[in-house]
Amino acid sequence: MGLNGLLQKMSFGEIFQTISMCKQSGVLTLTDEKGVGRLVFNEGRLFQASLDNIRKLGNTLVDHGIITAEELENALAIQRRGNGENLLLGSILEKSGVVSKEVLQVELKRHFIEVVRILLGWETGSFHFEFGPRMKKESLLEEGLSLPALLVEATRPSDLWRLELQTELSPGPDRRRD
Repeated sequence: MGLNGLLQKMSFGEIFQTISMCKQSGVLTLTDEKGVGRLVFNEGRLFQASLDNIRKLGNTLVDHGIITAEELENALAIQRRGNGENLLLGSILEKSGVVSKEVLQVELKRHFIEVVRILLGWETGSFHFEFGPRMKKESLLEEGLSLPALLVEATRPSDLWRLELQTELSPGPDRRRD
């Protein structure tokens, strides 16, 4: 059993807020012509987020010089050989000593913020929230991300951009016509 609907009727922000306020646990899947997004919640906090049309976390770690391409390939090989286990790439990298848990947490938060930022712009498509039990400690994020903090970070760049645009468009004291 789950919650289904169209983003045209209930926006991603409204869905996210409902899950957060009701402290729900489960998986939210959003689908539209741009791709598929998947978010995992535990008691209303975000613990995992992915979107199939943005750069994957492993590639981002390589781009930022945190890990090498070879280290990424080795971790992905371990992940593929997982023998049916759903091994998280970050866990593999951390357990193998390639990167610290603290660095992974920072990069995961950045990644999740980017996923949420993109999903906030989706106006069409469908969603499905599959209620699930509280998750076990399988995420590298120790506490997950709360809705208020996540939305502040996810909307910050667009708010700054709007403010800069308004400043450029509004006449300053020396631009006013008398």
